Amino acid sequence: MDRQGTLVFFDLNTDNELGIFRNSTIHDVDFYDLEVNFTDSLAVGKAVQEEDRKNNWLLGIIAVSRTCHLPTLQSYVDYYNLAFLFIGPTCSLKSELRSGSFHLFPMPSLVGGLVDVMFYKEWEGIYYIYDSDEGILQYEQLLHEIHSQELIFDVIVLRVSSINDCYRRLIRIYNDDPGNIRVLLNLQPEDSQSVISRLKDDPSGIYNMNGSIHNQGINITGFRLDVDINITDSQVLMKDTFNFAREVLSGYSDLLSLSSRNDTREKRQKLKEALKEMRYSGASGPYIFDEDGIRANFTLRLIETLVTRQIAQIGKWVSYEDIGARLDMLNTSQIKVQKHRKEKTEIKVSTGQERIITTIHDKPYVFIKKKYAKEVSKMKEEGKRVCGNHYFEGFCIDLAQKVTEILNITNYTVCLVQDGQYGAIQANQTWNGMIGELIKLTWQ
Repeated sequence: MDRQGTLVFFDLNTDNELGIFRNSTIHDVDFYDLEVNFTDSLAVGKAVQEEDRKNNWLLGIIAVSRTCHLPTLQSYVDYYNLAFLFIGPTCSLKSELRSGSFHLFPMPSLVGGLVDVMFYKEWEGIYYIYDSDEGILQYEQLLHEIHSQELIFDVIVLRVSSINDCYRRLIRIYNDDPGNIRVLLNLQPEDSQSVISRLKDDPSGIYNMNGSIHNQGINITGFRLDVDINITDSQVLMKDTFNFAREVLSGYSDLLSLSSRNDTREKRQKLKEALKEMRYSGASGPYIFDEDGIRANFTLRLIETLVTRQIAQIGKWVSYEDIGARLDMLNTSQIKVQKHRKEKTEIKVSTGQERIITTIHDKPYVFIKKKYAKEVSKMKEEGKRVCGNHYFEGFCIDLAQKVTEILNITNYTVCLVQDGQYGAIQANQTWNGMIGELIKLTWQ
């Protein structure tokens, strides 16, 4: 056998990306696809193992997902010494990427650009609104970037379940706090536009509020790739990544050709080296990666949406591999170079807000005190929720107490998860357990 190839894993809910792939690789024998549930680590491991056993020509894996499943995928890829490209959010800090692993991330990181915009516009605080599981992990990246630059911003985090929910939250925000509010929406671009359109057109919306809000308008900011506005970022990244891999397989075909299973491992290493050496430029820009496999040398359009104006490009954020990044605002000739204010990092926490800590009985981390065992047992039999800090003890309870003391949080209650489960995806694609309660905002 004299060939080489790449397996493409598609996570659940990536039908659009799968369609793009199949339309662009109809006659391409170097790629083939497989749909796998990335949340099922055993299924992922079994799929990789089976494909490695069946196909001695398998050199690398491209994984496509809208959520964060890097650690699981990376462990199996490392075991088989495969080249690895991940199209999706990494949701990992650089410091958390596995040392010695090979991975390339074609999707640029937006966090540095967001912090530069916040600093340039002299925002003191923002509302960070998101609607997906990876949104909270990207929020952690945002906080990490703020901390690394030693800046001070007040970030208020809200999760929404739908466009309607987001609209209601924004209305409530502007009613309660009519100041100069800034919002970062971590939604799909079309969903963000739908929210703004509703705020503009609905008679009960922003225009019926007080004058200061009407005059200041809504300021919602975000980024997208420097590409045709009629093409989505995911479409561009899909096509660019496959063209990049195709160029490598074609340009290094003699080096990568396999004649038997005996030289498979050596050729997989050769593919990794070829991916690093290849110079390719697509619609999203040059495919250049830093030593951690993170995309470098790219340009992002800075997009701003106002109640008084449709989505418009107001600048660009350009990342350079050697000299860092810069923010170039289109409405001024001044180039804003990234700055670092040497001030103590401060993350504000609302100390008076009521908080619910959902937990599960798991000794020695969390368990019921002996003197309350009968009372708690009776509550469970009656179907009542077990809530109350006095019922619990254990390592996690002690840790929660220390954290709340440090943050000066005095109003919180510990509750057992109602169904006694950690959380797993059900047949109807919803979560149960503690994860389900968080996603459903049971206690908000």
